[in-house]
Amino acid sequence: MSLKTFDHAFYSKKVKKMSWEQLLFVIKDCQNVLKAWPETPNNGYYTDEILYCSDEIRRRNQHLINVR
Repeated sequence: MSLKTFDHAFYSKKVKKMSWEQLLFVIKDCQNVLKAWPETPNNGYYTDEILYCSDEIRRRNQHLINVR
């Protein structure tokens, strides 16, 4: 049972406003939590954060490739 709830609509908008550094920090921070405490009740929440931040990085990289 997750202690945190994930608002997918809000978070998908939030990551678009985050800097590259913020995206990378969130990914690393969530990975560290999951590594230190894999059975955390918030496992799904941290996994979603990683996925949304990774997708945003992928989207930005694809945009840079398409601009060239």
